[in-house]
Amino acid sequence: MARTAVLGLPRMGPNRELKLALESYWAGRTGEAELNEAAWALRAAGWGRARAAGIDAIPSGDFSLYDHVLDAAWAVGAIPERLGGGDAEGLDAYFACARGTAGARPLEMTKWFDTNYHYLVPELAPGQRFRARPAHWVEQLEQARALGVETRPVMVGPATLLLLSKGLPRPLDALDALMPVYSELLSALVTAGAREVQIDEPCLALDRSDAELDAILPAWRALAEGAGLEVCLATYFAGLRGRVLDEVLTLPVAEVHLDLVRAPEQLGPTLDRLPGGPGRLAVGAIDGRNVWAADLDAALRQLDAAVAVLGEDHVTIAPSCSLLHVPYSVARE
Repeated sequence: MARTAVLGLPRMGPNRELKLALESYWAGRTGEAELNEAAWALRAAGWGRARAAGIDAIPSGDFSLYDHVLDAAWAVGAIPERLGGGDAEGLDAYFACARGTAGARPLEMTKWFDTNYHYLVPELAPGQRFRARPAHWVEQLEQARALGVETRPVMVGPATLLLLSKGLPRPLDALDALMPVYSELLSALVTAGAREVQIDEPCLALDRSDAELDAILPAWRALAEGAGLEVCLATYFAGLRGRVLDEVLTLPVAEVHLDLVRAPEQLGPTLDRLPGGPGRLAVGAIDGRNVWAADLDAALRQLDAAVAVLGEDHVTIAPSCSLLHVPYSVARE
């Protein structure tokens, strides 16, 4: 039968627990242990809700103390020298990227695509060097497993990380240096026992030039071929079309996720191209950005169409994007 997945869970807490814990830590009223305990409790509660709901692919590593794009930049050592560089360690160094220090300005903040969420813009330098620091994902994977929950680590993809950065006139020129580091991150997940990983590439759903695709798609093919675990390539906020849709559907990934709320027109061309392969289609049929009740008839029509062509074993039912953008409950809205 079709499986279910969630691309990401809310992280702030139903009563803004993370916000309160962060403010207490920054004010010096509590220490690192108390902040980590509050964060662990929120993660555990999220995993528990997902398990109770019967979700098959439950995310981990999507939880962040501040920003998931900063987490990705931190994990590959893409931290500017004024904030400690690629060897920066510890919570204070991490938060310095967001809040600055007495002698260093923080990273710029801007909107995450067309959402109300804001992310910290990574800064890259000519000759940028990267190094793998997988602890963020390995630790959360192991925490969930200790609770009896198997999860799917979630990370921002290499192309999206570079294209959302600043400092290089052609950021994708850094792909050759960055991709081996992503391979190291995936190897660390394999060693930790992960069976699959979700890599988010929303930038692929925007208008990309042929030159950009010439850089991204071969790099992605090599990454997926050597991953050692199932890879879900997740796109959202817009649709894939033309060359990018054609080539993404031929990548050696286990699953491709499409946002069919924002771009339902993707489904027909996808079903024309995808049958016969080993991979799954994740049908993003439920709006991950909307508090209103879903149009279940419309969602079921999309799912029925996918199942009719691909079979239940090759379909995953999912929201259109991470649930980061919606409240825990509409009762308080």
